Amino acid sequence: MELDSNIPNSPKPGDTFFVRMNNGSIHAAEILETRAVDGTDQQEYFVHYLNFDHRNDQWISENRLSGNASHEQMEITNEQLNDSTNSLTSRKRARLKRRLNDDSIDFSHESSFETVDQNTRKDYKPNVKYIEKIWIGQYEIDCWYHSPFPDEYGKQRLLYICEHCMKYMRLKTTYCRHLAECPLRRAPGIEIYRDSKIGCAIYEIDGAQNKLYCQNLCLLARLFLESKVICFNVSEFLFYVLMEYNDNNQTERFIGYFSKEKDSAFGYNLSCLLCLPPYQRKGYGKLLIQFSFNRNTKLIKIVFCTTLSDNSCPILP
Repeated sequence: MELDSNIPNSPKPGDTFFVRMNNGSIHAAEILETRAVDGTDQQEYFVHYLNFDHRNDQWISENRLSGNASHEQMEITNEQLNDSTNSLTSRKRARLKRRLNDDSIDFSHESSFETVDQNTRKDYKPNVKYIEKIWIGQYEIDCWYHSPFPDEYGKQRLLYICEHCMKYMRLKTTYCRHLAECPLRRAPGIEIYRDSKIGCAIYEIDGAQNKLYCQNLCLLARLFLESKVICFNVSEFLFYVLMEYNDNNQTERFIGYFSKEKDSAFGYNLSCLLCLPPYQRKGYGKLLIQFSFNRNTKLIKIVFCTTLSDNSCPILP
């Protein structure tokens, strides 16, 4: 397929172009937003790759625009995408199909719904993801989705987050000074589980008693969970935070968490679950899921899967 190399003088939101993706392939994408590059007169464009999950939305420079995409060309790329899924298993095809048809949605801060009807999501245009990376603990992590941080923070390319109190900051100097002065060296709340064999501890935190911490925790989770809805109305939830600890240097690092409604009408044990990307595929998600089903027992014995290939981690009795 030949591409038109002529780029309009000022591409604008709503225009559709062929864009060179990170892997070198070219795909049709819609421009959702533009912004000026700091200190220059150049523009950057926030694009959504058609028929791809919004996790792939990104800011690109103008030299990655390959030309206007006609309706005929977009139909060709859609057919190629469909052909590329023919070799997938039926289970993977069904999962991919759900993702292709699933858009993000924004909610007011007071919304209490964790899910929405799919029919209300079809024509939704996602919010622009301004925060491209976060620095938390020892990791700099690429963000996947938009999160409703306050404007002065929500427009930062890189946001610094304290893994102990979840305070977020714009500047590295402020972040370094805060680390030296932060009164917390672990998650707030009550420690309800600790295992020296796997070097992990779990803390129970009441959203009503530690409201700011839990709100910041939810804002962090929204950067990686498209379906995350509640970010501010946290008083009706309990949060269980998983920390990795090192007895040698007396430090604890944030891994992830799950939340639960205090009084669930349906008796759900789990409302939301997050593991930061550096800790994914290491068994921590299974640990949190198992813990959610066994947190009310007097004795909790957790079998932890440490290998990436171990898919037989048993559900605890």
